[in-house]
Amino acid sequence: MDNFHCFNMRKIIEGFHILNPSLLPNFLVLLGYILVDFIWLRSLPAWGISYGSINPTFILFSILRVGFFVFWVTLQLDLRRFTVNALLLSILSFWVPNLLLLGFGMYGFCIEPFELTESHLEIKVQGLNHPVRVIQLSDIHIEHTTKREQSLPGFVESLHPDMIVITGDLISESYVNNPQTIEALRELVGILHAPLGVYAVNGNVETPERLQLMLDGLNVHILKNEVVRIPELGSHFVLVGLNYVEWSFDREELSVLMGQTQPGDFTLLLYHKPDLIYAARDLNVNLYLAGHTHGGQVRLPFYGSIFTNSRYGKTFEMGLYHVGKTTLFVSRGLGFTGGIAPRIRFLAPPEVVTIDLVPEK
Repeated sequence: MDNFHCFNMRKIIEGFHILNPSLLPNFLVLLGYILVDFIWLRSLPAWGISYGSINPTFILFSILRVGFFVFWVTLQLDLRRFTVNALLLSILSFWVPNLLLLGFGMYGFCIEPFELTESHLEIKVQGLNHPVRVIQLSDIHIEHTTKREQSLPGFVESLHPDMIVITGDLISESYVNNPQTIEALRELVGILHAPLGVYAVNGNVETPERLQLMLDGLNVHILKNEVVRIPELGSHFVLVGLNYVEWSFDREELSVLMGQTQPGDFTLLLYHKPDLIYAARDLNVNLYLAGHTHGGQVRLPFYGSIFTNSRYGKTFEMGLYHVGKTTLFVSRGLGFTGGIAPRIRFLAPPEVVTIDLVPEK
C-alpha cells in the first residue's frame, strides 16, 4: 500500500514539475481576466450602456474562465508524455478562449445592442387605395435612455412611415414602476409620429391598462381587443389589436375579433407573441406582426437562437414565415429581457421592420 501511495505521489509531483514554469503566470492571467471582467461590467451603467445586474454575467464569465484554466491544466497533465510546445498549448487552450470571451462580452454588451437594423417586406393588398408604409417596433424594454433610444426616432423618421405599430413590451420588467423610466418611455414614444397614427398593443410585461396609464396624453392609440378601420386605406383595410393575457384565452378573443371583420377584408393583426399563428391561419388573418422572442437575443452561428420563450420553440424564432395564407413576421425587437438576464445581444441586433403595403393589381 505504501508503494502504491508513493507511486501516485511521484506521478503528481512529476506532473506539476512540468506545469511549474507556466502554472503561476497563467493563474495570474486568470485572475487578471476576472478583474478586468469585474471592472468593465461595473462600468456599463456609467457608460450609459446597460442597467441590469452584473452578478449573473460576472459569475458565468468567471466560471468559464476557471474552466479554461482547468482545461489547460488537464491538457498539460494528459500530454506530458508527448513533445508539446508549452507556449503553443497555453495560447490555444487558455489565452485564445479567454480573449474570445472578452471580445464576445464587449461586443455583445457595448456594440451590437446599439446597431439599429432595418428589415423589409412587401405585401400586396387587394383594394388598397395607395401604397402604405408601416413601421413595426417591438420589445423596446426601455430602462434608461441610451444612445439606442436617442437614435431610434431619427432612424424611424428616415424610413418615412405612414403608420407606426408597436407590438408590446415597451418597458423593462425590472423598471416597470420606476418614474424616471416611465418618463424616458414617454419622451421616446412622444417623439414618434406618422400621418396615419401610432398604434400599440401590450406585451407580457405591461397590462393594457398599465400601458394606457403610462402613455396617457400621448398621441398613441392603445388597441385593447379592438378592430379598427382606417378609411384612408380603403373600406376593407382592418387593423386588429389583441391584448396579451394568456394563450388559450387570447385564442378565443382573436376568434371574437375576427368575427367583427367582413369577407374581403385585409386584416393586419398586432399581437405580442407569435404563438397564435395557427389560430390566425385558421381565422384567415392576412398579416400578423409579433415580437417577444428577441430572435433569441443571443444566437449561435449556424444554429440560431438558444432560447425564445415561445410555446413553439425555434419554429418561429424571428423573421418572415408563411403559414397557410397568413404571413407572419416576428421582430427581434429593440431591447433586452429584464430581470437577472444579461443585457446582451449577439448575432441578433435590434430591429426596426418596414412593411410596404402595395395595391394588388
